[in-house]
Amino acid sequence: GEICDSFSTHNPRIKVIHQNNQGVSSARRNGLLSCNGKWVFFLDGDDQLTHTSLSTLVSFCEDNHLDVCIGGFDILTTKGIIRTKNKGGFTIIEKKDYIRGVAECKYMMALWGKLYNRDILLKANIIIDRCITNNEDYMYNLFLSPQLNRVGVLEQPIYIYNIIRDQRASSNKCNDKYWKLFLGYLRQEAPK
Repeated sequence: GEICDSFSTHNPRIKVIHQNNQGVSSARRNGLLSCNGKWVFFLDGDDQLTHTSLSTLVSFCEDNHLDVCIGGFDILTTKGIIRTKNKGGFTIIEKKDYIRGVAECKYMMALWGKLYNRDILLKANIIIDRCITNNEDYMYNLFLSPQLNRVGVLEQPIYIYNIIRDQRASSNKCNDKYWKLFLGYLRQEAPK
């Protein structure tokens, strides 16, 4: 927190929020409520952006009237950066096709590497239960998908995902509460 506080004293655009640990969903929600501007981007603390990541995403979203843009990414390992198979193109996806793709796990479902329209996130008012400690990003995007009319997939790498970090933070185990919420959502909300 001290490093962040130091940055905020030198740059008024940086706002630091101190809170007791209430889980990642609560921290993201408080950040969303405290920020201003049209777009929101989530960045994991040990990942990196390219020099033009945000300007590229904002331009792409605004030029194509998107609600969210999924950016391409590279992977940071102990041996250096591994380039993913990015073709450099882009795709615009309409609501029905995006929801189907989400259900089929066709798209990267982490919150990082995406630019979201802030108004849509606020309107959706998604809060993931603190008991959900794995796959909350997938669940968040699943719940958000019916609110999105136009989604862009930009294959250009704009994010550098660090896999060197402690592997316990990225466990794929899901608890019973996660599956109950997930299956309940599919029964009630998923398109036919």
